[in-house]
Amino acid sequence: MYKEAIESYYSRTNVQRAILGVSENRELIPVLSTGSFGSRPNAVYYEKDVEQMVKGGAIDFHCSVERWKDPLKLKTGMRKEDQDALRIGWDLIIDIDCKKTLEEAKTACIILLDRIEELNIRNYGVKFSGNRGFHIVVPFEAFPTEVMGMGEIAKNYPGLPRKMIQYLADSTFDTMYEAFGENPNDVLEIDHGVISPRHLFRAPYALNRKTWLASIPLDKKEIKNFDPQSAQPSKVKVKKKFLKEVDENEAIELLRSAAYWTSKREKATEKKTIAFEVPKDAIPVKFFPSCIQKIMEGLDDGRKRSVFILVSFLHRIGWERQDVWTFLVDWNKKNKPPLADTLLKSSFTSQYTGEGPKMSPNCSNPGYYGGFGDSTCDHRNPVSYTLGRVKAIKRKKPRRRRAKTKKETKQEKGVGE
Repeated sequence: MYKEAIESYYSRTNVQRAILGVSENRELIPVLSTGSFGSRPNAVYYEKDVEQMVKGGAIDFHCSVERWKDPLKLKTGMRKEDQDALRIGWDLIIDIDCKKTLEEAKTACIILLDRIEELNIRNYGVKFSGNRGFHIVVPFEAFPTEVMGMGEIAKNYPGLPRKMIQYLADSTFDTMYEAFGENPNDVLEIDHGVISPRHLFRAPYALNRKTWLASIPLDKKEIKNFDPQSAQPSKVKVKKKFLKEVDENEAIELLRSAAYWTSKREKATEKKTIAFEVPKDAIPVKFFPSCIQKIMEGLDDGRKRSVFILVSFLHRIGWERQDVWTFLVDWNKKNKPPLADTLLKSSFTSQYTGEGPKMSPNCSNPGYYGGFGDSTCDHRNPVSYTLGRVKAIKRKKPRRRRAKTKKETKQEKGVGE
């Protein structure tokens, strides 16, 4: 798409107003023609700010999932406590990214919206991603300010939205399996593995640089027969909002259901997990299982969730933090295309928050390994497999024979008797 056409589209007052409307209390980051993000933090306060960014080379815009008192006070490497103090909320953004065609994404989107409605949520938003997927939003105002046992909801990020998205994916898994006739994880990703501090999503009405189609909001009834060509810049009509006004505590049932589901799953996992300590010495690559070796070759799909798999795995088998980061950077160069440095860094950092290293997901978990796992992988968990393998080798290792003294040697030969 020519620069003049891009500038013409973003010069429209209604497009500027729509992008500005969703950007309140958020970072708004320009995306350049190379696919790289502009400098962070960044924000817009006036409609013409959007146009000025476009003249400076922006072709797409992504805004933060989190809402901030002052986005410009954010810093790279900021402590969690400082981020929590600055954060005033977050929206539940469900990113449906299809591996096949838009038709499967439509089906998944409708199934997820049906489930959301079953949980008594009506004022959600949905928009076309601009390529082969959709974004669903449940605004922060739909959640209670505080819940007993969860604390202040605004500060419970990214853990709480991650649980809700995983719950929705799990509770619709069978329905999607029936609709697709195959494992849903082989068809699409419902992006729960990458929710991380300062996570971004494409702003409504921004252009997707791969297709030059706009990310336009839709009604549920429009999804089934949606024609992506209607999202061409020349055809876009700015009529709908992505973020809608909600009823108070509208999403309370989703919140409680996800919390209960997570609690049951964690208890079941605790019963199966064999307790062990993180080894003092890092275990070398030659002991890694096939599923990890597969990821290490580089991926064109599943790269985001693989960051969590790799970091949690390496952390649990004794690797030092700096060594893990170096490993990640080298691995990312093999991906097609590599993940953005900001995403890689934030996913890496989130592993080192909280108490102790997080456990790697089990190899049978399709939410993490679906689509690229090794079919020869027959172990339960990559960490327990690796530690068990090292212990087994140590048990089999023969003891070093003590060198015999001269006296013992003479006695064996019968000398001096």
